[in-house]
Amino acid sequence: CGHRMHRAISIIQQHTTMHFLHQSDARTREREDRLRSFNRAVSHELKNRIQVIDGAARMLQEDGVLQSPEQLASFASMISRNATGMQETIQSLLELSRMETVAQRGRNVILPDAAAEAARVLREFAQARGVSAELDPSLPSVEVPAAAVELALTNYISNAIKYRDPGNRE
Repeated sequence: CGHRMHRAISIIQQHTTMHFLHQSDARTREREDRLRSFNRAVSHELKNRIQVIDGAARMLQEDGVLQSPEQLASFASMISRNATGMQETIQSLLELSRMETVAQRGRNVILPDAAAEAARVLREFAQARGVSAELDPSLPSVEVPAAAVELALTNYISNAIKYRDPGNRE
């Protein structure tokens, strides 16, 4: 009887251990997938800004292409806005890297405030593309990690502006 009991306990332990290992493996894969997705999003954001800066700088260097002072100012402003956007993205990444180690001291904001900040950052970009962006007043007043949510919203809104339907001005 004791031998059977010992064997049953051993089987339960093995099963429990295997179940734990499978769950751990699934969680690890999920985290790795989220990290890859996040890396793609950040790379996409930085790549787009670098391309805009590079294109605007090349236009400024071309002789005779930009003739009016307004055109020159517009391209210089484009370079400045995108360089500032890259700095903000990098600052957000640095803040995100610190969030895990100091989660209790991380800066949190109310979701509508994070959305308003993302919209503010992209206001000139939207105006340059002839788009108006309005915040939904029904956003819930929940506390969210500032860096992560602002980065995600900025990327989402930026893509919405870039890839909008030309017939729809909102």
